[in-house]
Amino acid sequence: MQVLYAEGKLSQAQACFMAPARPAEELYDREKDPHEIRNLVGERAYETVLKRMRSRLDGWIKETGDRGEEPEDPRVSARMYLERHLPSQKAAMKRRGLPLWPSPKRYLAWWERELGLGK
Repeated sequence: MQVLYAEGKLSQAQACFMAPARPAEELYDREKDPHEIRNLVGERAYETVLKRMRSRLDGWIKETGDRGEEPEDPRVSARMYLERHLPSQKAAMKRRGLPLWPSPKRYLAWWERELGLGK
């Protein structure tokens, strides 16, 4: 997907999942849009719903003492991720005959071969 995103070959809906950052707020009508493709933030028809959801979130944050908006030290996050995932990542890449961190193009080529999708 990273390769296709970089080459501009994804639809607008697909590309939003590969973007480097997500919008600050997201609001979806899960009945009309179960795949959460159309972000309704900024649409006048949904202003009341968005305000209500913001208020509920603020209340929940206060009630639970959630500290999610406080930035974590990226070194701590990286260390925790590596401690948790590095052993299985190493094993998976070794089984696939790939380096630990293959380039997106090399990984895509591996998947194409694995799935018989050769060009």
